[in-house]
Amino acid sequence: MARAVGIEAAWRRAPQDPQELRRALFDPNPAVQGAALRAARRLQPSEASALLPVVRVSLQLPWREVACEAARTLSSWGDASAYHLVTGGARAAEVLGTHAAEVLVDHGEVADLERLQQVLSRFPPSGEHLFLVARFGHPAAWGYLLHHLGNADLADDAAEALATLFGPRVDEDAQTDVGAWRAAIEALAPEPDVRLTRGQPWTPRLLAEELAAGDLTPAHASQLSSELSSRCNLHAPLDLAAWSAEEAAARASLAASTNQVSARYPAGRWAISP
Repeated sequence: MARAVGIEAAWRRAPQDPQELRRALFDPNPAVQGAALRAARRLQPSEASALLPVVRVSLQLPWREVACEAARTLSSWGDASAYHLVTGGARAAEVLGTHAAEVLVDHGEVADLERLQQVLSRFPPSGEHLFLVARFGHPAAWGYLLHHLGNADLADDAAEALATLFGPRVDEDAQTDVGAWRAAIEALAPEPDVRLTRGQPWTPRLLAEELAAGDLTPAHASQLSSELSSRCNLHAPLDLAAWSAEEAAARASLAASTNQVSARYPAGRWAISP
């Protein structure tokens, strides 16, 4: 554990020799491998070419924590290996767990809604599941989210997910009212093949605005950062362990970079490339 902490601490201070990370990725201790993968996300894709084959191997390892960190690192470099694993069969859910759903949010296409459902059906429903369903952006998910408004333990999460997908369309005192949400969604009449976020056709700019606002939890901000890295080839992973001022500056920088490229991406599309 001490070596794992040392790797992350050293890379937070300043870039180190990538060969040190390569050696750590072959360490028998999963904690050391995970730390090396997190540190590797600080490398630009052009600096990571020698590590890429090793990280792809890490993606296939039986330790879920290591495989998930490998998936995040590959996505931060714009590499779609994790997506190919998820779309290649059911084994991905066994390896990545619910992170397979995050991979679909980061890389998926409109036809992947059924695969998203298959991944999440293997695990008990949770607020995080609802958030990922909303972030995937498919209007047809409304029925799944409305269903969980009736679950006392998940009603607030379902309402937040509905607002994430369709926008704040009901009064504050009707947030968990199934009828109010149904009427609001019917009034919106979303097109079935248009990806949505906050009730608008998805664009990188909308995600940039959410990041810049600073209202998201650190974990959700990190997920948006991962999606922007994957879909827009923007390498700017957020460090959740950084001081708040540093993390806020990183979010603002990523938002500014996103705004510069947003116009190249057709609104409402799931396409990985513009």
